[in-house]
Amino acid sequence: MNMAHLLVIIPLFISFFGIYYYILTGNKYDEKVRFIPFVFLCIVMDAVLSIIITAYAIPNPAKIILTFSLVLWVLTFLFLFLYKLMEKRRLSGISIWMFLLPVLILTAAFFIYLLYPGLSEAQENNLLVSGYSGGILLSTFYLGVLFYKRSKIKKIHYPQQNLVNILSIQLEIVWIFLIVWFIINFRTEKLFSEPLYMFFKLMEIAVLFTFYFYLFELYKNKLRQEKLTRLKGFVSVPEMLVTADIPPQSTGEKNDEPIVIPENHYRKSLLNAKKLDAYKNRVEDFFEHNKKVYLDPDFNMKFLSSHTGISRYHLSQVFNVAFHTSFPAYVNRKRIIYACELIKESNGSLTVSELMEKCGFRSRASFYNHFKKVIGCMPGEYLFS
Repeated sequence: MNMAHLLVIIPLFISFFGIYYYILTGNKYDEKVRFIPFVFLCIVMDAVLSIIITAYAIPNPAKIILTFSLVLWVLTFLFLFLYKLMEKRRLSGISIWMFLLPVLILTAAFFIYLLYPGLSEAQENNLLVSGYSGGILLSTFYLGVLFYKRSKIKKIHYPQQNLVNILSIQLEIVWIFLIVWFIINFRTEKLFSEPLYMFFKLMEIAVLFTFYFYLFELYKNKLRQEKLTRLKGFVSVPEMLVTADIPPQSTGEKNDEPIVIPENHYRKSLLNAKKLDAYKNRVEDFFEHNKKVYLDPDFNMKFLSSHTGISRYHLSQVFNVAFHTSFPAYVNRKRIIYACELIKESNGSLTVSELMEKCGFRSRASFYNHFKKVIGCMPGEYLFS
């Protein structure tokens, strides 16, 4: 098996696995994945056609036209995906067809060209030049639109920002390479050669890997959401825990006096001392009955509120007044303590990424920051401290 065959088989397998994870994400109409399967299908078609062309020795013009056409479609669907992420709203059918129109025209022109039998060497060269020119113009147009969109929202953190940056860089690499190759080989017969073919394949693999890991993350997030749904079966602290601990209140009892908070933050709706203490016990009972629920990255105050029957506003008071900390700080402290246990149990063999995932952190910077704040040193220093 030579390098060319390997560069056909690798994207083919990545595409199959990508489609598999796309199916597992569940909602095929989800805007976050809407254009990804088209990219995978174009790569699969390209791989199949490459095998057929090699097997039946179809003339070179057909190979050029089919390869260029599929590359242009991959480029278009990749652009639509990125544009959708930055637009942050559903694309209308008119918008989609407007962006598809250039590649439709180029593809139709290529196939009309292919219908002419026995292309001369000059005609083949014209076909190469036309293909390159169309690809460069199309990629220039798409990159221009993306740059414009990014300039409009550069001060706003939009979802999947890292993904947009990675795929944009990959598009820019292809665009620069095409221009340089075209300038160098414009007057030669090497416009479509083995090195260029391998470059296209390597970039296909890079894009496919990016989409593969993106879909894999979406699938993991889906599992987390399903886990949260199952968490509804956790033991919720019953209301009797509060009513049993709080005797009927009478106006004049000393215990009915509100807790004094220097900052006056909750002056308008302070809980009295007994109710605050009862709510604190209810929160502690929840964490006692539902150990490690805080390790889920999607665990939040809304979830805690729904399972304790305490409003989020009152929960905020409970944590700030009774626990003398905020809800995020309370949860992150529990996560860091658990991370220390994992570090000792594994004798430092776990990577930072594995620790983050097991402890419910989404960001490496956030993990380091909270670890330093709670423990006083970095994770790598903790084992030997």
